Order: sequence, then C-alpha cells, then structure tokens
Amino acid sequence: MIRRAGHTAAGALAELLGLTDSPWWWAQGLCAQTDPELFFPEKGGSTREAKQVCAVCPVRVECLELALAHDERFGVWGGLSERERSPLRRGGADVRGELAGPCGSEAA
Repeated sequence: MIRRAGHTAAGALAELLGLTDSPWWWAQGLCAQTDPELFFPEKGGSTREAKQVCAVCPVRVECLELALAHDERFGVWGGLSERERSPLRRGGADVRGELAGPCGSEAA
C-alpha cells in the first residue's frame, strides 16, 4: 500500500474500498491511530498484532459489517482475517454473535 504524506489509516481504507467519504465511526477506530499496513500483512505474515488492536476497538462490529458489505477479500477487518470472514459471507451469520468470542479465535 502506498502511503502519502498526511494519509491516515481511515483515508487509506476509504481509498481501498473506493469510498468518497469515510464512515462516521472510522475516526473512533483504533486503526486510525495505527499503521494501516499492520492490517494488511504480507502473504503468510502474522495477523496477531492487528487482531490485538481490533480486540479492544470500540467500533469492531461496524468495521466487520463494512468489510462484509463490500466483500473485502484482503486484510484484517473487525478482528477477522479473510479466511475467518469467508464463512460469514457465505452463511449470513450474525456479526455481533460472531464477535462475542475472543478476538482471533480460530474456528475448528
């Protein structure tokens, strides 16, 4: 991801999704205070640090809902990797119920 001077995490994510405006809650997201590249590790890279940030984020549900609505295939959103989000897209699972467990818990 190319970062520009003054480019925030929220701005980078809006650009990635092709949004003209950031959702109201992005300024409250802990990712706005974090390097956006943490949420988009290289293939095979660890998502642990991003998930730790998400675990205590007050807008985690909104983030995951946005990723699912936009069929986001890359990065950590709402504390879940693409592999972890995939069953939610297919099954239409309850996002709030999914996030009730510990952040980053793996499905069997």
